[in-house]
Amino acid sequence: MAINIFNIKNITGSKAMNIIIRLFVLILIGFSNNALAYSACKTSSHTNESKPAKYSTMLNLTCLYENGNSDQKLTLARKYFTGHMIEKNLYLAIRLYKKAILEGNIEATTELADLYLSNDMNYYLTKKNISLEKRKEKAFILYSISAFNNDSNASKKLEVLKKEFDKEIIEKEFIPIVVKWINNKEKRKEIYSRI
Repeated sequence: MAINIFNIKNITGSKAMNIIIRLFVLILIGFSNNALAYSACKTSSHTNESKPAKYSTMLNLTCLYENGNSDQKLTLARKYFTGHMIEKNLYLAIRLYKKAILEGNIEATTELADLYLSNDMNYYLTKKNISLEKRKEKAFILYSISAFNNDSNASKKLEVLKKEFDKEIIEKEFIPIVVKWINNKEKRKEIYSRI
């Protein structure tokens, strides 16, 4: 005799869909570090039963990744950027890349620098009034942080990008930011807007 873990007869409509989506998300991202994050999200004040199931599920997904580790944030950032399995959202993608960077994820640091220089972000960043020059500055800072952490790919890209800036600007504006980032984890939130 098979034991039915979920009594489907007692679960109806959007509640059933919400549970299925939550289970799918847990399977998708793995159970390793997510059990605690999921339980924190489940009891969080962010969830509101009066809201539509789709809204509640997206809040739980976001909450799960905000409480997850930097690799999980990077994974979600990539999904939001590409629109793979979730609705494309460049704002959330950048936000999650930055959260992963704040936690020291060098892969996220290099990827966000790449995105700032990619054509895929032109429309979005121009709409947000972030000029190409400002994007190059952000990329330079991010590549410098990655290069300091022995990312050879970032080092190569940094060498190419150095040609775009005056040596004096690099030394007076960018290097102090990078040094501050590397030497003082508490000061990283102050630098957050520069990346």
